[in-house]
Amino acid sequence: MESIKSIIYHNVSAQKVQKKIKKIILTKPLHPTKIILGTYTFLILLGTILLSLPFAHQGSLSLTNALFTATSATTVTGLIVVDTAKNFTIWGQLIILSLIQLGGLGYILFGTFFLLGLKNITLKNRQLLQTAVNYPGFYGLTHFLKRILPIIFFIELVGIVPLLLTFLNYKMPFSKALFHSVFHSVSAFNNAGFSSFSNNIIAFKHQFLFIFSMAILIILGGIGFFVINELLLYSQKKIKKISIHTKITLSITGFLIVLGTLIIFFTEFSYQPNIPLATKLTDSAFISVTARTAGFNIVEISSLSSASLLFIINLMFIGASPGGTGGGIKTVTFAIAFFTLWAFLNKKEDVIVFKRKIAEKYLKKAFSIILLSIFCILLMTFILNIIEKIDFLPSLFEVTSAFATVGLSTGNSTNLSLTANFSNLGKLTIIICMLIGRIGILSFAIAFLRQEKNTYLKYPEERIII
Repeated sequence: MESIKSIIYHNVSAQKVQKKIKKIILTKPLHPTKIILGTYTFLILLGTILLSLPFAHQGSLSLTNALFTATSATTVTGLIVVDTAKNFTIWGQLIILSLIQLGGLGYILFGTFFLLGLKNITLKNRQLLQTAVNYPGFYGLTHFLKRILPIIFFIELVGIVPLLLTFLNYKMPFSKALFHSVFHSVSAFNNAGFSSFSNNIIAFKHQFLFIFSMAILIILGGIGFFVINELLLYSQKKIKKISIHTKITLSITGFLIVLGTLIIFFTEFSYQPNIPLATKLTDSAFISVTARTAGFNIVEISSLSSASLLFIINLMFIGASPGGTGGGIKTVTFAIAFFTLWAFLNKKEDVIVFKRKIAEKYLKKAFSIILLSIFCILLMTFILNIIEKIDFLPSLFEVTSAFATVGLSTGNSTNLSLTANFSNLGKLTIIICMLIGRIGILSFAIAFLRQEKNTYLKYPEERIII
């Protein structure tokens, strides 16, 4: 509209005006998912080039492994095909850390830079921003984008302190301890699962301050930027009440952590008499937290029982919350699907959550995400089984971990994933899983489908047998 007004007020011929108006009307704005996909692809290719340079790695590093590492870091997954501590120099680890930070904040950074480049924030621009950063509604969107980045960096900065104290307690030199603290604080908040140690964080599994701090950073990164911002506004009494979205997010997050702790405790640690009860509960709680989003290892995943692995697959599938740094179908999607099923079983027409009716479009979206995700995971597992000839459960675990951007693996090494033994084609399959999981399966599908125009034509209903 602004472009049309600008050409009307200038002394141009009618023919030129007609051509310009036609060009403006026929030009379709690029879908936000395509822009985000392009941004992530650019970061991955740039990271691949940088990691392939001699100063970034030690020994040989194939182009496929460089691409895989860059993708895993940018999509904040954490699956490892080469040892981060041994195969990358300090510069290579800093490149990985930068990719983690940019990848974890990708949506927010995109929204912020897009906002700064706009002269007029029109309704269409707001709609594009709202879709890109997964923000519920238009009100307060621009203020949210300007406010959230300093908050995120402050959380990561505070998270460095307890980690630094832990590393200094291990008699590390201050500079080395500071580097490891920064690396793990950024990796934990962005739910990346990367560690600058060869054995991940197993050496610190009994350090309560370290484990507790890492868990808090993972949870804060996983609940979503909108929830963090709203909780701060509520604590400062700038808003009078918490939104339904935040209530659902916090409730489901807490429920899944407690449920995961209890089930992992009974399936893995209840029959081990030589371990103190406090240690069993701490390990179970941390596994429950990291299994949904982050992917840090405090135990050998390959040593867990099949029952535990199957349950962890479900936790990974649910994942983090909308607008956060984790993947999966999201906690709110899982909650909406559950409440819809509960309402159907109780023969209720409306889905009521916290005394509010959930609109039908959100119910359709939730089930669409779940069905598309299941289809994508099973398809990729099928392809991986054909390519690599591995058992079903390990391949399903690996694909789900990649799709949900978690990073846990049933590989025999604590820091190397099962994918490390795959062929280049198998690694490429996991790379595609990580990228789709980070972008979002529904957004990915919608962006590349031809959109049909809405019609007011209504067809008669027909009865079918289900």
